[in-house]
Amino acid sequence: MREVFISHSARGDTFAEDVLEAVRTGLKAKGYVPLVDSDIEAGHKWYGTLTEWMSKCGAAVMLLNESAFKSNWVQREVHILMARHQVRPFPVLPVLMGDACSDDFKKYNMGELSTLQCLGIPSDTKPHAGDLARQVVDQFADISAVVEAEDSGDPMKRLLDRIASYMPTDPRHAELVERAERELSREVPQSLSGETSPPFTTLHGAHLSLAGKFLGADPERVYKAVCEIAPVLEGNLRDLCLELSVLWVDDNAARGLLPEPGTAPRELTILLNAGRKDTVRQYMHRAICGDLNAYSLVRDGYMPTGEDAAAEMKVDLVASMWRDCLNLEPPSGPSDRPVYEESTFYVVINELCPPGRVLTDTVRLLHSDHPWLILVLTTGSALLEGEAMRKFNNAAVLTPQLTSDQEDRAHTQNARLQTIHQRIKAAVLSS
Repeated sequence: MREVFISHSARGDTFAEDVLEAVRTGLKAKGYVPLVDSDIEAGHKWYGTLTEWMSKCGAAVMLLNESAFKSNWVQREVHILMARHQVRPFPVLPVLMGDACSDDFKKYNMGELSTLQCLGIPSDTKPHAGDLARQVVDQFADISAVVEAEDSGDPMKRLLDRIASYMPTDPRHAELVERAERELSREVPQSLSGETSPPFTTLHGAHLSLAGKFLGADPERVYKAVCEIAPVLEGNLRDLCLELSVLWVDDNAARGLLPEPGTAPRELTILLNAGRKDTVRQYMHRAICGDLNAYSLVRDGYMPTGEDAAAEMKVDLVASMWRDCLNLEPPSGPSDRPVYEESTFYVVINELCPPGRVLTDTVRLLHSDHPWLILVLTTGSALLEGEAMRKFNNAAVLTPQLTSDQEDRAHTQNARLQTIHQRIKAAVLSS
């Protein structure tokens, strides 16, 4: 969750108002959604809205000036947030402003906060709102790359959430995570750079930020980052490598596998100039991001040899889809789309060559009886021309088109990722 609740009583206190606004701006820049009472729309019940925010937020910042300590409502917010913190810890960050100090926690019935690390400006230092706000914002990792995926409506957000869930959370493994993050960020250790910012693993949103950093990182750095954390991933290593294996696929091209929002596909054929059997699977995985509501069937290089090869292939594909993917008996003729909410139905025919007469006839027969199916055809490594599309009623070529060099590099990268698991398994067996 990227919502950050900000508790305050800043009205009328210029310094506190400046800190509040600077914290709000800084969190937004890092991809978070600040939840501040001034954003509640007129006419809405503020009590219910604030209570809902406190129950769902992923972190909380408490800006504590003299007015906040004396506020009955801020005291109530402290009790609600710390009750959540005690049940299942989540970040609560107290920030002392003006003449406020930690002794005020007990004085104003906020003793629960005394167990937390506080931020503030030393009393012998001239206070500056920007400096204090920067301290607060520095406690949060940058998740802007993740937010861009989420806001674009891209299913990549679900993929990033899963990658984050595989990251090691045991504090004993924090240094391994730090090294992986530096590999992906091209950064040097703090001790060498002279920086004094908090360790990456102590920041709120650190694991989601790390997942986002895998996006766009060159293959060598991805490989090195995985090597850093691999020894402590246990059962998650194989799944993580599977998720990372699709990140080379162009996001726009993968999105081309998805129907337009709010529209139902009709006799749609999608062409991908792939020359390897695993390429189409990686495109599909990136497009649907493991969504179990989306079904696909991959046929690898099978071509029937009977007198009516197209009809034979069509019957075999339909039977496999209904029985293996949907656990239903195949219909004897034309069929309506199965009733599965938000489901998209794919048949992938992985022939790895330009579509010939049998394949084009098979597509025509499939779409005649089942127009709601999306057919995905791999056509070999040659770039596709307009002639390929003219063979079908409604066809689209995934762009940008692939080159054999891109496929070869991706295959090599993914083979290296798989060797990490094999090497660790071999080391365990030999120990």
